[in-house]
Amino acid sequence: MNDIKNDLLKLDKDEKKNLLYLLIIGLLLRIFYIVETSGTPFILHLFSDSKIYYDWAKSLVTVGWTGEDAFFMAPVYPYLMALYMKIFGDSLFIFRVLQGFVSTATIILIYIGGKRFYSTTTGYIAATIATFYSVFIFYSGAILSETYQVFFLTLLIILLLDDSKRLDQKHWFSIGVLLGVSALFRGNILLFAPVAIVWLVIEGKKIFSKNKQYTAAMIFTLGTMLPIAPVTAYNYLVSGELVILTTNGGINFFLGNNEDSPGVYLNPTQFNISEDMSGQKYAQRQTGKKLSANEASGYWYGRGIDYILDEPGDALLLYANKFFLFFGEGENPQSTIMDINYFRENHSKILQLPLPGYFLISLLALAGFVFMYSEKQKKGLFFLFIFTYIIATLLFFVNGRYRLGITPALIIVAAYAIIKLFEAAQKFSWEKIKRPAYFISVFLFLYVFFSARPVYSEFDAYIHLGDIEYEAENYNNAVEYYNRALFFQDKAVAYMNMGNALARKKDFRNAIAAYQKAIARDQDNILAHFNLGFAYTQMGSFDLAIKEYSKIIELDPTFANAYRNLGITLYVQELYEEALPYFEKFLTISNDPEVNALVRKDIETIKLKLQSEEKK
Repeated sequence: MNDIKNDLLKLDKDEKKNLLYLLIIGLLLRIFYIVETSGTPFILHLFSDSKIYYDWAKSLVTVGWTGEDAFFMAPVYPYLMALYMKIFGDSLFIFRVLQGFVSTATIILIYIGGKRFYSTTTGYIAATIATFYSVFIFYSGAILSETYQVFFLTLLIILLLDDSKRLDQKHWFSIGVLLGVSALFRGNILLFAPVAIVWLVIEGKKIFSKNKQYTAAMIFTLGTMLPIAPVTAYNYLVSGELVILTTNGGINFFLGNNEDSPGVYLNPTQFNISEDMSGQKYAQRQTGKKLSANEASGYWYGRGIDYILDEPGDALLLYANKFFLFFGEGENPQSTIMDINYFRENHSKILQLPLPGYFLISLLALAGFVFMYSEKQKKGLFFLFIFTYIIATLLFFVNGRYRLGITPALIIVAAYAIIKLFEAAQKFSWEKIKRPAYFISVFLFLYVFFSARPVYSEFDAYIHLGDIEYEAENYNNAVEYYNRALFFQDKAVAYMNMGNALARKKDFRNAIAAYQKAIARDQDNILAHFNLGFAYTQMGSFDLAIKEYSKIIELDPTFANAYRNLGITLYVQELYEEALPYFEKFLTISNDPEVNALVRKDIETIKLKLQSEEKK
């Protein structure tokens, strides 16, 4: 790491001045964006991964710094947020501002990387792109870990580009440490570790003497393990299983490898992911046995691998499409609540500026790879890192967040391509740009005419706006937003949430109609059946309510509240003998001591009534 510090100290006056201008502009763009989006609904009311991170961090501060199971998601970001909360409290404005500074610092790192890759001019071009890159600006204000991941991966890229230190064993240790730290934000990049070890063993013969490449490989491995070891140890202590980082790999692998996968994130059709995020409950029902989080992850890995083995042709086409999606123009967000296009259209003047986007960078980077090949650029490990990162992403599914980590490397290669294209233009040399031009033309032809690109709408945004109004008890506004969501997509969740809002208004007749529509679109929607059953009881339609609760038990015998509500429905009809077994079954499933105490009182009351009836 000292060599990066030395690079900074060796900057001449002109470099310092020019970089200072870029850093000031970059910081202002990020701070203005953070300020202008501070009052927007999806910053004030977090959803999805952002809310998970926030709630996790808050729990760390209020409940304790350890949990009861292995980490499901990468832990470093929520722990960083928890430390921030200890100092500054719950408000996330300063936290977002700090991310803006981290994103700005990445600009100068990209400059150093570009300079090491080819030339000072490459560094300037790369740093300029990074300064104005719209996606960096967007994620600097998001409650997501990507800004930090990009920072550490850029440090790693700089070390991979330092040919002068290849004989230094400390250099390989530093590379390993940075890889390990980066993996704490997204674990799949650890795929680079075995690739780097193989490269060290094979190519190391040309670099090291006396078989010292093996020592370098071991030192690199030690460095990689060092940041990861505490997480692995924690996972083992709390779960009793060897979980290197997280247990979310299996479900994410399946989501990117199944017959319905479009190559981007798509909610599973088999179960409600909002109620069963890891798919653990579903896996338990399918296997008929209790599974740990790690075992459930293994189940989903198996499902994904089965698809690839059973349908190799379809899987190959899916991976080809993922490749085009990786380099394509769409950000492919998991939800519009964290979609740069939605924020650009609805909340941000900064993002409406003509800022460079990903597609331009990716096309220039592809051209740069061709130039590298043509000119035999010896950047083997750097290229392998890019290639490995792409493969590690394609193994799962493609979205803008997952490819963001490699963007600094793509920006550097894109800057190099700009120089090469400019040199060729100066000399009017078609020969020099012929190969990249052919390659990009073929890529664009296949991308435009053969790749399947998903179409996104504002459905999720309106669903979550409705949820915000629902939580604020503004039920009329909530219903309006859910209706707007239905304009974009006719999906069960919109009807389900609308039914909930109508039920809160005591409009049970319309709530029943909404729940019925939700079930018509998703027959196995347990919560829709449950809420429909409750609405029926409010309307006095007890037979229909019993039918819904019975359906839930058929779908999921472990859904405890179905037994209790079924027991209550029978109880209010004075069918005490029929109600009793359902209350007793509830106690065998429920883990809520307070509710269990109430149910035990209900059971005592029923038994007294039954005894009273016997005496009569």
